[in-house]
Amino acid sequence: MTWIFSGLILFFLVVVYCYRVSTKTKCLKKAPACVMPIQQQVIRSLSVIIPFHDRPQALLHCVSSLCAQQFPHQLLQIIIVNDGSEEFPDEALKEITSLYSEISFMCTHNKGNGKKQAILTGLENATGEVMVLTDADCIYPPHWLSFMEAGFANPEIHLLGGPVEKTGEGFVAELDKADYAGMMLWGMASLLQKRPVLVSSCNLAVRRESFQKTKPFANNMSIAGGDDIFLMQAIERQFGAESIGVMFTEQAKVYTEACNSWAAYMRSRIRWGGKTRFYLQSRTAALASFILALH
Repeated sequence: MTWIFSGLILFFLVVVYCYRVSTKTKCLKKAPACVMPIQQQVIRSLSVIIPFHDRPQALLHCVSSLCAQQFPHQLLQIIIVNDGSEEFPDEALKEITSLYSEISFMCTHNKGNGKKQAILTGLENATGEVMVLTDADCIYPPHWLSFMEAGFANPEIHLLGGPVEKTGEGFVAELDKADYAGMMLWGMASLLQKRPVLVSSCNLAVRRESFQKTKPFANNMSIAGGDDIFLMQAIERQFGAESIGVMFTEQAKVYTEACNSWAAYMRSRIRWGGKTRFYLQSRTAALASFILALH
């Protein structure tokens, strides 16, 4: 009898999840297309901050992808923050960056522990008008930074989120990709509707002065992760939901690796849902609780 009851609950949760994703997808289909003008003038400098912990080969692919961006190199700064990684590819990074001398490149060590402190360490060295936050295992399309920079042409936009797609092979990876795609659709639609629910730390940009003004990590440094959600909530509290934009286009999509084991997959969902009590907006807390219950 218990199994039947549990099965019915699971079925109900899956139906609700699929319905909500379906309604959000319809919202996204109505969104206007993002088209980059042929003569788009880049006027804002960017500081890309990459917290790094282990997996040096992924970091090298990430930096190579950034250096190959179709974006004015003299307006680009790349800051890598080593968050306690024992293996750091210094020589390989020097070889890559030596080919792009116009890009301002910096490697530094985290002044504390954890991703939030790594971002703050990067902030101390950032010079760009806009801070772009991403992860060390990401790959980017060639015009990604151009689209993200263009999103700040509207002076009312303080935070900009973009889509993320997971890549990988195998059954668990395919499940992770499909599940994450649903969450991403939900998140992108919520930004378009000006009722922000979630953004991804893989593809996030914020005005540097806005970040400094809101101090998004002041009250949650002891909480592992959640840097993207806490930043989104701080910006909404300070400037309102209208200040959070979305660059919903293939040219601004970031690619990251899917989980390749059941343990990693379940840990990622439970970890995300487990922070429910720390999220201030009820709609984000509700989604986190739902994901936690489903998994």
